[in-house]
Amino acid sequence: MKIRFTKMHGQGNDFVVLDGVRQAIDLSPAQARALADRHFGVGCDQVLVVEKARETDNDFRYRIFNADGGEVEQCGNGARCFARFVLDEGLTTKREIRVETASGVIRPKVEASGQVTVDMGAPRLAPREVPFLAEEARLVYPLVVAGGATCNRFRAATSGCACGSAARARRSPAARALAPRWSPEFAAGSSTKPCASRRAAATS
Repeated sequence: MKIRFTKMHGQGNDFVVLDGVRQAIDLSPAQARALADRHFGVGCDQVLVVEKARETDNDFRYRIFNADGGEVEQCGNGARCFARFVLDEGLTTKREIRVETASGVIRPKVEASGQVTVDMGAPRLAPREVPFLAEEARLVYPLVVAGGATCNRFRAATSGCACGSAARARRSPAARALAPRWSPEFAAGSSTKPCASRRAAATS
């Protein structure tokens, strides 16, 4: 199978973007894994698929596949790349679009500066809403990672995509060990990695 792809990144979070509007794409988990493989494939954190919207009020549908081939609900940096891609590729002339995702409709916007912003909604911190397996809601959680190390300053949240943030990641071996492994405490699955709160332009 031959398909056209674009490689993009937002803050170093890198993606293979597939245009499912102008070419037929029916991506299997095995194909997503092959594309994401950094040794034998293109290599990426996630594969993003641009599709036609299902509802007439929306502009596009956005699908996200993790490197293990599993389809997930949302990715903020991916959404920013998505908005830049559809504008640059001439799939739309709008600078702000309505995009269907598995977790609802989002509205990414290409600003006049060229940066891309997206309102992900208010973060939800209750463990059952992430979902994150914990007996009670806490500000921070201990989390055992590969090798038995424990990260004692771990935060869990969601605004459509379940994510984990490890404080002081650069100085903590336990925090560094979180990425890009999967954590069973995330009941619906999520990759965990040190997070930054700054914005940057999505580039191809």
